[in-house]
Amino acid sequence: MARARKFKSWRSAVTLCAGMLASVAVWISFFSAGSTLGQTVAQNSMISGKVTADQGVVRAFRVRAKDTVRKITYTVFTNKGRYQIFNLPAGSYEVSALQEGFESPVQQVQLKAGGAETADLTLKAKPPEKLNVDMVDFDAYLPPGRGRDVFMNRCSGCHGVRLSSAMTGGNAKALFRSEAVWRSEVSRMLDRGYGGEQKAPKLDPAALSSADREEITKYLAVNFAEDSKPRDLKIAEPVLDEDELAKAIYIQYELPPGRSGGSTNWPSKVSPTIWFSGGTSIMAMDLNKTMDYPDRYREWMIPQPDPSYRRAPQHTVVEMGDGHVYWVELRGTAVGELDPKTGEMKRYPSPSGAGMHTAWPDSKGRIWYSSIFGPSVVGMFDTKTKKITEFDPSPDRKGGGWYGIVVDRKDRVWAAGTSVNVLASFDPKTEKWTPHFPPQKGVDGSEGAMSSGPRRPTLDSKGRIWFSMTGATALGMFDPESGKFNEYTIPFRYSMPYECWADNEDNVWLDLGWGQKEHTGLARFDPKTEKFTFFPYPNPDDHNAKISVDQRGILWMGTGRPSQLTSFRPKGNVPSRSPATN
Repeated sequence: MARARKFKSWRSAVTLCAGMLASVAVWISFFSAGSTLGQTVAQNSMISGKVTADQGVVRAFRVRAKDTVRKITYTVFTNKGRYQIFNLPAGSYEVSALQEGFESPVQQVQLKAGGAETADLTLKAKPPEKLNVDMVDFDAYLPPGRGRDVFMNRCSGCHGVRLSSAMTGGNAKALFRSEAVWRSEVSRMLDRGYGGEQKAPKLDPAALSSADREEITKYLAVNFAEDSKPRDLKIAEPVLDEDELAKAIYIQYELPPGRSGGSTNWPSKVSPTIWFSGGTSIMAMDLNKTMDYPDRYREWMIPQPDPSYRRAPQHTVVEMGDGHVYWVELRGTAVGELDPKTGEMKRYPSPSGAGMHTAWPDSKGRIWYSSIFGPSVVGMFDTKTKKITEFDPSPDRKGGGWYGIVVDRKDRVWAAGTSVNVLASFDPKTEKWTPHFPPQKGVDGSEGAMSSGPRRPTLDSKGRIWFSMTGATALGMFDPESGKFNEYTIPFRYSMPYECWADNEDNVWLDLGWGQKEHTGLARFDPKTEKFTFFPYPNPDDHNAKISVDQRGILWMGTGRPSQLTSFRPKGNVPSRSPATN
């Protein structure tokens, strides 16, 4: 039996490797309507100032105020060289700016309740980094050919079109390798389990034929050979809307040492608690009880019967109406159950050994999950009978790579098959699966067979299904009523749309720029105007694998390395009428 751990100090937190940050997910419950940061701390103080630089123009620079005691960081953006951070609790702060190519001083600020302090910042430009790398267009970076077609259809959904971002952390020079190294890399990806572990589930072999596997290997070995001149994809940075950004604020909650906040999932309507994965644990944060660090967290360690096998990460943590918390495991191929009152934990293995991806509950107390590792199945776990049923949504298209799932108000299940370009739906009345095939799009938005299939679907209030089209740099939409697809090309080219989520006003939010600093941020798509607006992340190298929106329209996610639990309020940086309405 696993008991909850309350973190009382830094020393009481056990340092643990959290695994791959992009693979963990979080379930978030909405807070009571009156408070965001808790009832115990008044939030009517403000820090403001101006930001100047010895070179260039200060435009939409990030400014951060870190509460050094509670370990909470507030990030806003400058507008015409000035910034304001509203609704802060009293405390000790470190204020600094963050902009690529500049160094910033750190100002110490002591903020009183109801007070206002000024912290001006003067930035100094860093010497430009010299890189012997050619910046080229798409066809020069990924030369046309059969190998590119296979890569874009089968690999770009996870790796994007800019290999140096996803595979080498942005180091373009490190991408050029010998054929032997490329063969080893392809083998590691396809022959080993998730996270490089032999015991973990592997990608479904049906997702890539042996002929296509050899085609990709040779393509990479020839076009990214060890003796080639290093090159990188030319990317234009997005134009930033200062007026829009100045109203936005990120609030990041530092986690105890060794813990990974991962990414978020959708809000629950059960309790005022944020449930999320701690790598090899289930964690909870309730700010209505306390904002204090680390007392705001509780933790339940997941029993590990085989210490040599890192069963976590959990991909999605789900709080259900029975008061129990459930999770699905990418490595461990099981559904887990936690009773928070007793601390008891149980695991229910997948019949097929599927590596479970996204999970979503229906109205009958069942949890549906997709599987991208192991057999390409969609599963259903009944929380009452504790039984698992698994389905093959598209038997004529092997190796579907089911990357994301949602359940609509009619309890219809929608699963995205990124490897085979299909959106499959399950009708509980007929108990039949129906495939729906989105048009293929090239990276420039043209018709063709260039992009990978849909991933990470979300639902809006009208029942429409939205999904990312990573290789095509596009946002897709399927209307079940009309049976028609629509695609919207994202103006930030090659930005690798990953997660997407519809908010309470039916705006669709996308995580962009995994591994590339030019586009690391959120993009908001307004279906009424068909306009995309870009909001950079608090740090240039942040990545967020899952977005959630709570009852008040606040977005939750996990960002950073090490990961922090992060909330984003698109219009939250404005004066509050009362201390507890931020």
